[in-house]
Parts: sequence; structure tokens; C-alpha cells
Amino acid sequence: MKKKSTLIELLKLLGMTILGWFLWLWIFTITITPAEAEETIEPFQGASFIFGMITALIIWLFIQLTWARKGAQNIQAKASNIQIVADREKGLLDKANRVVDKYLNHEKSTFVETAAVRSSVQGKPARQTMIRSSHDFYQAIESYPELKVNESVMKLLEQIADCENTVANFKISYNDDVAKYNSAILNAPSFLRNLFGLKVAEFYNSHANDDEITDEMLGI
Repeated sequence: MKKKSTLIELLKLLGMTILGWFLWLWIFTITITPAEAEETIEPFQGASFIFGMITALIIWLFIQLTWARKGAQNIQAKASNIQIVADREKGLLDKANRVVDKYLNHEKSTFVETAAVRSSVQGKPARQTMIRSSHDFYQAIESYPELKVNESVMKLLEQIADCENTVANFKISYNDDVAKYNSAILNAPSFLRNLFGLKVAEFYNSHANDDEITDEMLGI
């Protein structure tokens, strides 16, 4: 979504006004009677320019409305893309948690003593928190060399990291479009915004759910 230049928009409006002026001059020329043509070709002095300016303003407003609606749809599409990739990331993280849990359960049942030694050497429990990012998963894999040599596990780590990067890029692009869209519609008179139902879009807030109660807080 490209940012509009005020100067370019004014030049466009001026150009459309001139074209509208000539259009209405032509209309008056072909519609006026021969008797009236001897006196004037316009209903009143400056009618061609006034009608041309009104026509240009209507066309310009229609273009601006179309652009605004296209911008709003573009923002909605990017918000949807963010959600799609975020949902995929959530599913991959769920797999990562299940992979680690399965490995821990297997280790506890077959190598209890080895697991205890490893945990004491690292100075932390084998499983403290849920895996919520590629970094968390990487840390878990580092604790268990057997998982590092598993190609599927490493591919899962790569997919989670790719999702995180994609979501981050989508959020930046989304907020950039929101800034351009809001800047454009706020330059329009308030009565036009209300007339066409144009509302200021909200920026993507990554910390919207920071206060959400987690399973860890509830001890479950």
C-alpha cells in the first residue's frame, strides 16, 4: 500500500478540474441553440469551470473512497495472514511440547538414573516451562543430544523459526500499512469519514495477551 503524496493529489485534482472544464464547455457547445450561441455558450458566466470543478471533486472523492476501501481490505488480508501463520506456529509448538514430553517420559521410564544425573549437572529440572518459541525448543534440544541428531526434530525447529520470522515480517508490514491508511483518512474532513464509514485502523499489538493467566500460573 503506497503512501499518497499531497502535492500529487492536488495536481491530480487540478488536472481533473481542467478536463472537467473543457468537458462542460463541449457539452454546452453541442447543446446550445444557434440563437443562444450568438450571445453565450454557457447558462451563466463561469458555469463550465464551476461544473467542471464539481465533477472533478466528485470523481476525486470516488477515487479516494475506492483507495481507502482497498487499503482497509489490504489491512484485513494481512491481519488474516498473521493469524494463519500464528495458528500454524501454535500447532508446531504443540508438536514440540509433545516431542519433548514423549522423550522425557521415555527417559524416565528407561534411564531414570541417567536423567537425574543430567538434571543435576545442568542445575535445573528437566522440564520447567512450556515451549513457547523456537528458542525454548532449541534449549530443550540442547539438553538432550539424542534429539539433536533427529532430522525430523531439527526440521520442526526450523519450521517454528520460519513461522516466527514470517509473523514478525507480516506484523511490520501490517503496521506500516495501518500508518499509511490512517494518515490518509485523517487528512479527509470528518464529515466525509463519517459519510463513508472510514474508521482509524488499530496497530497490531503483540502484547495484547500479556495479562492472560497461563497454565503455569494455575499450576496445571
